[in-house]
Amino acid sequence: GILLAYPALFLANAWSASRLLSFFDPMLPASSLELCAQSYVPDTADAERDYFISPAVAPDALLEALPPIKAICGSLDPLLDDLALFATRLRAHKSRTRDMFYVAERLPHGFLNMCQIDPHARRALHLIGKELAALLKPNNNNCNNSNASTPKPS
Repeated sequence: GILLAYPALFLANAWSASRLLSFFDPMLPASSLELCAQSYVPDTADAERDYFISPAVAPDALLEALPPIKAICGSLDPLLDDLALFATRLRAHKSRTRDMFYVAERLPHGFLNMCQIDPHARRALHLIGKELAALLKPNNNNCNNSNASTPKPS
């Protein structure tokens, strides 16, 4: 399976409700978010269509072939809408019954760095730990995926 913590899944230069939070976010301010995108997305790339850059726009056949996904994001994270878009696309496939998406209330981007001082972050870490342990169990069938071929980006 795949375990994701506050992932960047849609790197197109598009604003969303959660991305607007980055104007006030001390952990992932808008300037840092923009700098990261500029550093990873080539000028010639189309981040709205290239699923190697923005996995949330991957073709349905590829999404269907992914192993089970466990993901968590803070409710105050500028990347929350990325995860919401990805989760919505995955949940459209009825066969994807083992995916789990968690929103950690009152936590910003990077909350795993706050486990020593924030009880909400500590609870989120324990939740992630349980999910990771389940994914790593021997003979765990969570990593079985279909034999669908991987489509090429358009």
